Amino acid sequence: MVQEQQAASRPDFTIRINGSSLPVAARGEVNHVVVEESLDRASSFEIELSNWDIDLQQVKWSDSDLFQPGGVVELKMGYVEAVETVLVGEITGLELSFPTERARSLLTVRGYDRLHRFRRGRNTRSFVQVKDSDVAQKLANDLGLTPDVEDSEEVHSYLLQINQTDIDFLLTRAHAVGYELLVEDKTLRFRKVKNERGKTVSLDFKQGLLNFYAYLSTADQVSQVTVRGWNPKNKEALVGKALAADVNGTMQGNKVGPRAVDGLFSVKDTALTVIDLPVATQNEADLLAKSLLNEVALHYIKGEGTARGNPAIKVGTVIEIGGVGQRFGGLYYVTQVSHVYDAEYLTHFHVRRNAT
Repeated sequence: MVQEQQAASRPDFTIRINGSSLPVAARGEVNHVVVEESLDRASSFEIELSNWDIDLQQVKWSDSDLFQPGGVVELKMGYVEAVETVLVGEITGLELSFPTERARSLLTVRGYDRLHRFRRGRNTRSFVQVKDSDVAQKLANDLGLTPDVEDSEEVHSYLLQINQTDIDFLLTRAHAVGYELLVEDKTLRFRKVKNERGKTVSLDFKQGLLNFYAYLSTADQVSQVTVRGWNPKNKEALVGKALAADVNGTMQGNKVGPRAVDGLFSVKDTALTVIDLPVATQNEADLLAKSLLNEVALHYIKGEGTARGNPAIKVGTVIEIGGVGQRFGGLYYVTQVSHVYDAEYLTHFHVRRNAT
């Protein structure tokens, strides 16, 4: 749906629990719905309902089996013409409140997408002769998820998970090779960070954008990253390097952050040297260096904004911001999103960019 249609339409939402639509009586009691998406943790939702039956003078929904923990919730948001799924998750908690007096009670239903299953329990184990994508596939299968993984190619002689939750371990491995970790319904996605992928949404102040803030900082930018390690088998030093030329794409800009700081403030060859992350081969050292440099580069410009509700704005996608000048206009990688329905539908987002 184009932004002009959205502006003229009435916001709408639908909620399905365990495959069935929310009963009309319950839907009429919904005050607001919030979906929070993030790249570094499980996405979450909350549904707030009025919870007091005036006629019976008792709570109405907090004792109902409808919102039993473990239930599967599908949340759709959009406009009366069309709504789209923004999250499928599982109920993990219920919050009862009487904020003013007994005649005013609220129930908040809370939950997460299925990535929360990776947060339960800590494990210590080893993986031998595996790729990171193999580990992602195994962990997904163990927790009943369908793996959708991109081949990470590098075979590690061993990987150690030491008293970590599965999500912390897998996120560590993702960062080491420049990957991102997402769950969509029952599918776990383990894939390369593609901040240069095609845009999904274009926003400006005439087309959906309500406010926008951006901050460019050279403070943490470096012109190169060096990773140092030791190969005990061959008894030789490992040195992985990444330079500005290794940054993935310029996101419609001309100069990436690592190149912009080269020689700035009369300092040449600003470098980040990493010695505390284990690497066993030269290729591991090179991959880690490139991943760290790209992660640093994506902090060159950080922004946040609010748009008219748009379910197409998702974490891990790329959006285009226009009408803000050349330096801050262009493609941005979405790292965090909040879809909020509260009489109106708004989408708040956090984004990053590696170039100007």
